[in-house]
Amino acid sequence: MTYISIRPDYTLEIPAEIIREMNVVPGKKYQVIKLDDMLEIVPYHDIQELRGFLKGIDTNIERDEDRLWMSLILHFGLNIFLIDTFNKNNN
Repeated sequence: MTYISIRPDYTLEIPAEIIREMNVVPGKKYQVIKLDDMLEIVPYHDIQELRGFLKGIDTNIERDEDRLWMSLILHFGLNIFLIDTFNKNNN
């Protein structure tokens, strides 16, 4: 397990092995996320840097039948589904 230190001026002292493995360079931005009593440090990527990184990804997803219905409900609107369900229950 690797530990880091917080200096008196509240900067983090990151071990050299993590700097090499994570390609940490001066000026690179990171997002700090507070999770209960923990801090998570995540590399920040500008939206322009992410353009095209999913090129060629397969967008066909097999869905379970209950998930398929939920997709249809969200796509066509919840009101249509509720009206249809109401009509079926009252006939």
